[in-house]
Amino acid sequence: MRHPANHWSLWSSATRIVVLLALAGALALKLAPPQLKEWLHRKKSPLEGLSFAVVTRADLMVMLTTAGKIDSAERTLIECQLERAAGGTGQAASSGGSSTVLSVIADGTLVKEGDILCELDASEYQELLRQQLIAVEQARVDHRQAELNLEVAMTAVVEFREGLLKENLQQLKGQIALDQAALERCIDRLKWAQRMLDKGYTPVSQYLTDEVNERKASFQLRQSRLGLEIFERYSAPKTLRTLEGQVLAAQVMMAYQERRLRMQLEREQLLRKQLEYCTIRAPHDGLVTYAIQDNRPVPIEEGMVVRRRQDLFYLPNLDTMIARAMIHESVANRV
Repeated sequence: MRHPANHWSLWSSATRIVVLLALAGALALKLAPPQLKEWLHRKKSPLEGLSFAVVTRADLMVMLTTAGKIDSAERTLIECQLERAAGGTGQAASSGGSSTVLSVIADGTLVKEGDILCELDASEYQELLRQQLIAVEQARVDHRQAELNLEVAMTAVVEFREGLLKENLQQLKGQIALDQAALERCIDRLKWAQRMLDKGYTPVSQYLTDEVNERKASFQLRQSRLGLEIFERYSAPKTLRTLEGQVLAAQVMMAYQERRLRMQLEREQLLRKQLEYCTIRAPHDGLVTYAIQDNRPVPIEEGMVVRRRQDLFYLPNLDTMIARAMIHESVANRV
């Protein structure tokens, strides 16, 4: 370990040497020749003429210039919404979900919500709608007829239960009462003829006639009672079941006509919607651009045939724009 006294002596010696060198330099400059002094004064410092600034620690921002394009962060795709439609029963007209462009707005046009972008030929759908309106009216008529048939069938059941059934029962029971009274009269007359025959006041032929009449009245009474039994056990239930079957058939037909009418009305609404789709309007404000397929714009023009679900336009939202930069992969890690 170095002693502190030695360390101080070395420091003092170094200081003396520096001072001596400084004095020697100053003396040499003073004793130098005039030419040397002039040359030293003419020589410029290498830092002369430069600008200086204070340096501080900070993040270094790297600027990269590249190509790109301005695009919208939100855009609406507008496509052909026509659907395949065929004629109904007995109708030959049909549409394959395609149509011809009648007019189209220019690419890059600023539009407002509801502005017409494109008009398609709607003649096929108009013909289909005309035929469908006829089919709807026929379905309405058939539906109304089914309603009336159901009402008639239900009325027939009520009529039989509350009217005809009671009437027939009363008639049969009344006939039985009449036959019973006729039999009683024949029995009384036969008894009287028997007494007169025993006394010799009535011939045998009269007695035999009264006996035949009594047998006829008895047979007629049995027939009337049998008729009432058959009506109550068989005829009335059979007639009631037949009428109820007619009600059931009318209900089934009514349900079918309701579904048929509903389907026809739904088809009418579908065709009306297709007519609306033939006029393509802007759903919101924006700048119209033609759709791109296979990395190239589609040239939409008059006379062009567009198909179902074909992309037609883009409608960007100009309130939300973004910049899309084209950066090479070799410098992508610097971004």
